[in-house]
Amino acid sequence: MNDTYSINWSLLIKFLNVFGIILVVLGHSGSTESFISSSWFGYVIAWIYAFHMPLFFFVSGFLFNYTYESFTNRSFVYSIKKKAVRLLVPYFVLGFIVWGIKFAMQKFLSSSLIEFSFKQFFLMFISPQSSISPLGYLWFVFTLFEIFLIIFVVLYRNKKLGLNYLFWIGIIIVFLFISLFTKNIDLFNIKAVSYYIMFFSIGALFSLGKEKLLSFFCLLKNKFVLLLLFCLSVFNIAFNLIGGGLFCKFFSAIIGILFALSLGLFLCGKGNKVDYFVLKFAPYTYSIYLLHWFGQYIVKIPYVNLLHIENLFLVPLMFLGGCIFPLLVCKFVDNRLDEKFWKNISYIIGR
Repeated sequence: MNDTYSINWSLLIKFLNVFGIILVVLGHSGSTESFISSSWFGYVIAWIYAFHMPLFFFVSGFLFNYTYESFTNRSFVYSIKKKAVRLLVPYFVLGFIVWGIKFAMQKFLSSSLIEFSFKQFFLMFISPQSSISPLGYLWFVFTLFEIFLIIFVVLYRNKKLGLNYLFWIGIIIVFLFISLFTKNIDLFNIKAVSYYIMFFSIGALFSLGKEKLLSFFCLLKNKFVLLLLFCLSVFNIAFNLIGGGLFCKFFSAIIGILFALSLGLFLCGKGNKVDYFVLKFAPYTYSIYLLHWFGQYIVKIPYVNLLHIENLFLVPLMFLGGCIFPLLVCKFVDNRLDEKFWKNISYIIGR
């Protein structure tokens, strides 16, 4: 096959994971909403939030096609158990730790919406995206598990369906309709599941048709297409700031995902420093997602809550804290995996 149409899919997906986690950590590198909205960084946040989480669900759906066969030969219980260990164990353990830290430090918290009642302790685990939930960022793993649960239930009850184009298109259409009626339901993150399962399905569609879409992917490699998609993604900030509705939000996310794909195709596969960086940090993206809050909190508490300093210098400090702390924890645990205790810890931190 001509090199023009040769794409290193593994490297591309790893790039999307690394790029996505950079956006996540950067997007959380601020102190208060009032501070963010009063500076130019607020526009950067609006751009990031337009597509960074849809990108993660897109990648999850893309990868699902590679692992699906390993699940079809197993029972439904086995499949769910494996995903629960990967997703729910970190969710509940780290969620409890996050709640404990915030409970102990509640007098320093900037948000007055967060509750620490006995009732809220249980509700936060089933409504992590609620405005009064202390868990916040961990909603992704809970939502992704629910999406896997839905997919497995449908597939195991209708094994003749298989993972084909009609299956995923059907999922998109059904949940596009459902999302119109669940946009205000936080319980069990139904709102998020209904919305993000569509990006999971789009990722699966891209994975199924990647060889047939080679000419399209090669078009995305073009630097002028990359620039156009970036400009469109920036232009869409205006729609997100004024709250353009579900379809506008969906379109903005698609543009952002295409930009991320274009950027990956343009930068990767050339044997350069970008490839080295991606390959080096890709194995840690899930752990960084799970642990970055702790590193950022270490920076934020003395800088903002104790010294009451709020300026843009906080952003790079929180970004570095959110990246370095998880990497140090991973290195420490990885060197002790031969011990049972640290092996169990590795499940909690996503190793």
